[in-house]
Amino acid sequence: LTHLYLNGNQLASFPVTPGVFLLLRELYLDSNQLASFPVTSGVFPALMELYLSRNQLTSFPVTSGGLRVLRRLTLVGNDQLLELPLSLQSCTSLMYLEVNPALQRQA
Repeated sequence: LTHLYLNGNQLASFPVTPGVFLLLRELYLDSNQLASFPVTSGVFPALMELYLSRNQLTSFPVTSGGLRVLRRLTLVGNDQLLELPLSLQSCTSLMYLEVNPALQRQA
């Protein structure tokens, strides 16, 4: 499985389990009900694009190295997300980051 589209399913949680999504390159979770999406090292080793816009995110915890090859991240429409984690700096391949205007000053 390299692409997973789960937009608009009203998901309140998503299983972030090591060893399950080793080949996943693109994950689409826009327009759900996610309050958090914790990313730990080794869960998404091949993930290049992550779409989390229009959820209920209040936090986006990423452990160092958790999204090492990530190139695109969208977080727009998560109005309760007030800050980005410093560990996002470990995403050295990140080329596109889309966030709410209030967060753009941090990015």
